[in-house]
Amino acid sequence: RRGIITQGTAARGRPAEVRVIDRFGNAHHLRAEPLRDDETLTQGTEVMVLRDRRSGTYVLIGLSD
Repeated sequence: RRGIITQGTAARGRPAEVRVIDRFGNAHHLRAEPLRDDETLTQGTEVMVLRDRRSGTYVLIGLSD
């Protein structure tokens, strides 16, 4: 799902809050870190949110326009 970082700056070891909208239109807030170790994503960045089933966490990929 696509989401927006609403609070904080996401970096490895420092998750940020991300808002995603589910298929029913409900907003959910979760904490996630970038997929890449060298990436930093700031507040307001549009991201793709993926679930890492191995670790049970969410990871982010920054989307550019």
